[in-house]
Amino acid sequence: MAVLALIIGVIQVIAGLLLLIFNGDVDGWSSGEAVVFGIVTVVVGLIYLWVGRGLQKRNAGALFVGLFVSGLRTAYDLIWLLVVGLTGIGFSGLIGLIVNALVFVALWSGRNAFSNA
Repeated sequence: MAVLALIIGVIQVIAGLLLLIFNGDVDGWSSGEAVVFGIVTVVVGLIYLWVGRGLQKRNAGALFVGLFVSGLRTAYDLIWLLVVGLTGIGFSGLIGLIVNALVFVALWSGRNAFSNA
C-alpha cells in the first residue's frame, strides 16, 4: 500500500502541475476551474507522498492521514463530478474518484497491521 500511495502521489503531483501550466487549454473547463482542480490535485499528491513514506515506516499517523485524505478526496471528486460532469477533463475526476475510493478501502482493510506498530 505504501508503494501505491507513493505512485499515486507522484502521478497526482504531475497531473496537478500540468493542469496549472496548461489551465487555458483544458477542454470543457474554465481556466479558474482548472487552476482549482490543479491546486487540490498537487496538494493531495504531496500528502500521498508523505503518507506513502509513513506507511513504509508503519506510522499510524500516516495511516490516519491517508484515510482522512483519501476519504475527503473521494467526496471532493464526487461533488466535482456532480457539478462539472464528465465533459472534457471531467473524466479524470471519475478516475480520481475510483482510485481514491480504492485507496480508502485498502487503508481501512489494512488498519489492523498498524495496531502493533
